[in-house]
Amino acid sequence: MTNIGKEINTEEKKETINVQNVPIPSEETERRKKLVMVDEAVLKFNMYPVITTEETKNASLATLKKIYSEGKNEIKQVILYMMHEMILQFSEYRIPKNFEYFRKKFPQTEAMQLRMNVYKGMFDYSNSLEGLIEIINLLGEFGDNDSVKVLTRHFSFFCAFDGSEGSHILKNAVINALGASKSIYALNALLSYIKNVENERLIDRIIYAIIMWKEKIHKLKIAQKKKNELMAEINEIIFLEKDGGHYR
Repeated sequence: MTNIGKEINTEEKKETINVQNVPIPSEETERRKKLVMVDEAVLKFNMYPVITTEETKNASLATLKKIYSEGKNEIKQVILYMMHEMILQFSEYRIPKNFEYFRKKFPQTEAMQLRMNVYKGMFDYSNSLEGLIEIINLLGEFGDNDSVKVLTRHFSFFCAFDGSEGSHILKNAVINALGASKSIYALNALLSYIKNVENERLIDRIIYAIIMWKEKIHKLKIAQKKKNELMAEINEIIFLEKDGGHYR
């Protein structure tokens, strides 16, 4: 029986969804897990040798390499970004990161936190040449075009630096990493450098890196004709080096 005069709500009742109960897709869960592992590995690396051991540091590098090799492009780009940022710390090495520096930069921050910032800089392994060399070597071990492009970017940066011994050390480390890489982009970069460089010390370093490639040419997934051309170019460079040719 209908109640006359009673307002009837004809709108469809909307279902209330509890966002907290919506399951996260397994793919997103795995992505978040990998990113947490990356953060933890970098943190443990940076804490060497004051808090973490050499074994832990090496395990952290192995973890980063494994995640990079298995990860999708997004994960790889995050790792490359972090490596890039760590290497670029070199540009600020001449700035004394003491208490006064942080006090001026963060005037509203409490003194205790400022002192913590100083201590963090003092004991951060990546805030040293030996730490940065390991990061550069890791990029070389990644072995794909993306990581090699980051390396050549930093080689360009170190070449444009003020000629300090530190920049020479890191520049040499990049050349070594390009020699150890498996990306043909690395070999092409080395061949480009050797044709234009004049510094004898750097020439020797680049030639050594190119010689490292001689045993890897046959493994490249390129046409045999291209392999032969690259091998001929490498042999010419080695011959000129032994003969005291124009590369010296």
